Amino acid sequence: MSYLYIYLYCLDYPCLIGSSVPISRHIHDTSNIPFEEHNLDMPWLGMQLDYTYIEPILEILNSTEQPLLSRQEAHITVISPPEYRILSTSTNITIDELNHLAKSHKIQSSIFSVVCLGKVIQKENNFDHVVYQLIISSPSLIKLRESIFRLFYIRKGNPSLFDPHAFWPHITIGFTDHDLFVEQGIYKGLNACYRPITYLDSK
Repeated sequence: MSYLYIYLYCLDYPCLIGSSVPISRHIHDTSNIPFEEHNLDMPWLGMQLDYTYIEPILEILNSTEQPLLSRQEAHITVISPPEYRILSTSTNITIDELNHLAKSHKIQSSIFSVVCLGKVIQKENNFDHVVYQLIISSPSLIKLRESIFRLFYIRKGNPSLFDPHAFWPHITIGFTDHDLFVEQGIYKGLNACYRPITYLDSK
């Protein structure tokens, strides 16, 4: 995703405000990070990252007036709990099957680009719920979602209920109170771009 594209997108929108946020290129070194299964309670599918490269960004943002909370880990959600509920209740697709597909696609070696630092806000009772995230672009993860859609379709799932391209990948950095999700009407795509990013290390 080029900065020219973001610039053109943002001409009429209040995004990419302020100085760039530094980030290490090593955030992309994920192939040696073990894949983690999330099978309990509300199952979901994700790609794990090294939180070491996210924490410095949290520290930069925490120098502002509103201290941020963090889960102290980093991942990119590929199938959310609500999406899994649709897949499993409609066609009996299991989380084990999704984990198997993720491994066969080598999810931990997925290529992704960091587009910008994103910021989303939801106002409630005179309080701003703020979430910061890195906005991601990843054709590799979209291909994985397309494979999941094919399985869903083969199992006679209603294609109107799951769109593999309705996907806004991101890495959550921190939040003032709690995270915000698309089910609450919050979208974390290019619309959420707030500040540019700059890599600390050369290629």
